[in-house]
Amino acid sequence: MTYNEKELGVLEAVLELLKAGADLAGLKVADIAEKANMGKGTIYEYFSSKEEILSKAREYGLYQWNSNMEGKMAEEYSFMGKLEAVFTSIIQESSSWRVLLRAGNMGICETDFSRDKVAEGLRAIVDRLLSVAFGEGAVRAELDRAYAYSALIYIIGGFCMMCVFDYGMQEPALAKAHAVQLTCATLC
Repeated sequence: MTYNEKELGVLEAVLELLKAGADLAGLKVADIAEKANMGKGTIYEYFSSKEEILSKAREYGLYQWNSNMEGKMAEEYSFMGKLEAVFTSIIQESSSWRVLLRAGNMGICETDFSRDKVAEGLRAIVDRLLSVAFGEGAVRAELDRAYAYSALIYIIGGFCMMCVFDYGMQEPALAKAHAVQLTCATLC
C-alpha cells in the first residue's frame, strides 16, 4: 500500500478527526480538507468520493495500527512485555476503530474493506508472540503450538472485540489485567 504525500495527509486527517470524536455520518469533505490543510478540490484530485476516502482511511488505519503494534512489541523483549504492548495498543486505538468499522456497516463508506486483512494482521501478531513465548519456555510444556495459537487468537480477538465494540468494557486497565491473567492461566 503506497500513498503519496497528499493522500497521506487526507487519510491522517480523517483518523485525527475520528480520534477527536468527529461524527462520521456528519463528517464532510470540507472538514477533512481543513484538517489536512488543503482545498476541497485538491482532495477530489486524489479521491473520487467521501466514501472512497473513508474506505482508504480504514485500510490505512489498519496498516498504521499494525505498524504501531509491531513497534510497541519490538520495544519489549519478553513474552509478557510484548503481550501487554498488544493489549495497550488495542485499548489506545479502539475508539478510532469503533468508528471506522461501523462506517462500513452503516453504508457510510465502501465495503471493500477486507476482514481478511484484519485476520492476517492478528495472525502475524500471534505468530510473533508465540515465537517469543515458546523460545522463553513461557508456554506450559504439555501444550502444543496449535492449542497455544488458538488460545491467543481467541483471547486477543475477544479483547479486541470487547474494546472496539464496547461489549461490556470495563475500565481499560482492569480489562487489560484480566486479559493478561487469562492468557497466563491458559498458557503459562
